[in-house]
Amino acid sequence: MDRKWRTLILSCMAMCVLFSYTSEMLVSAQELKSSTNIKSEGSRKYTYAPEIKESQPQLAGVKSAFIIDALNGQVIYNFQEDEPVEIASLSKLLVVYLVYKSIDEGKLALEQEVAISDQAYALSQDYNIANVPLRQDLRYRIEDLIEATVLGSANGACLALAEALAGSQDACVQMMERQLQAWNVGSFQLYNATGLSVDYQPQDVGSNKNGKTNTMTARAVAAISYHLLKEYPKVLDYSKISKKLFQEDTPDAFEMNNPNKMLQTADYNLSYSNLDGLMVTSSPEDNFSMVSTLDNNKMRMIAIVLGVKEENDLYVQSRKLLDYAAHAYRLELAIKAGQEVKQIDGIPLTNADKEWAPLIYQDDLYLLVPLIDTAPHYQYQFQANQQILKGDRLVAPLEKGTEVGKMTIEVAGYPLPILESAEGNQTKVVLAEEVKKVNLFKRTWYSLKQAFNTNWQKLRKFFTNVFN
Repeated sequence: MDRKWRTLILSCMAMCVLFSYTSEMLVSAQELKSSTNIKSEGSRKYTYAPEIKESQPQLAGVKSAFIIDALNGQVIYNFQEDEPVEIASLSKLLVVYLVYKSIDEGKLALEQEVAISDQAYALSQDYNIANVPLRQDLRYRIEDLIEATVLGSANGACLALAEALAGSQDACVQMMERQLQAWNVGSFQLYNATGLSVDYQPQDVGSNKNGKTNTMTARAVAAISYHLLKEYPKVLDYSKISKKLFQEDTPDAFEMNNPNKMLQTADYNLSYSNLDGLMVTSSPEDNFSMVSTLDNNKMRMIAIVLGVKEENDLYVQSRKLLDYAAHAYRLELAIKAGQEVKQIDGIPLTNADKEWAPLIYQDDLYLLVPLIDTAPHYQYQFQANQQILKGDRLVAPLEKGTEVGKMTIEVAGYPLPILESAEGNQTKVVLAEEVKKVNLFKRTWYSLKQAFNTNWQKLRKFFTNVFN
């Protein structure tokens, strides 16, 4: 080989290395982008594989229905989920959620005692509707008012909570509306915190049958129930009880009776194994509705049935949904916390003591998988955290546990419909260890080494073709 050829070859190699160093960021960025799946928000139609659709139960005399799992918000059944329905006392579940949220934020406390307004007092004295009697010469703990609202659907207690939460019922309704909008649940109409008619007058038993009432869709009720149970599962301590004394061990002790006849603790032949909530209600036009929930081997299901004419039929249809969930799906551990991420090529590092980011999954991810799929095949889509990326790279220093993105896992052949505001079939991808910053000399060496390794195979192929 003469001098001219050697000079030409060395020049080409130098140009290729320099080109790879400047262009590698673009190549890696394209690879990351192609594997990114951005979850779209908004009301959507839930789709199922044909064989799943065929196995779903047929409900009779139901205006709307929905089943989700309480872990990820995975939808496994829906029927007219965007049909507006009078939800009556199911409105109280949103009030309770907002009270717990306010406690989380330090604005309220479970042990905090609140005074009873004239309005809450007058409402609590009407025994034609669900209530516990409240007094104005006493103050009541927020925890006791939550218990009365959840267990006994007590209207006066719910109004007292709404006033403690927001200062007035109207302000509470505005908070409820903002929360539903944040969850992107679609259409709803709220007039008060309790779900009573706007024309209701205490002691007038017929007044609740007239005037406008709160309406929501099954999708909205599902969002409320999911977030309440996911974020504040303590509510089940109250909803699972069939009977209890309000203000026990005081002269004001009053028996509360849970209207949910499917509770495991209920003294009825309608009780359902492991069922521990959540609420039963009735309204003037749409009659009976129910949110039921149970935990079966870590698989907590939430079933919503709205607008059934007869109470017994409400339980029959709810049982159908719960039976279907138990017999058609199983819970699978798809990702284990601490597991190494092998489903993507990796993310390169800059200014670091290593070339590639060491990645692991932060949390366990369980998925509901159809029983007909005995050996599910998972598909992975990675969404990088663009806020910490510089181009396609992570820049040192970085702490252990830094979130670099999310991985979405699907079951091949079986779409996993997810409630819009739920966690869904995603898990966080984080750094497995600390990434330290290195000096200029090492940074340059790592960059050149990385660039050279990335293009070495292409260079070998090129020169093999030239000499052959």
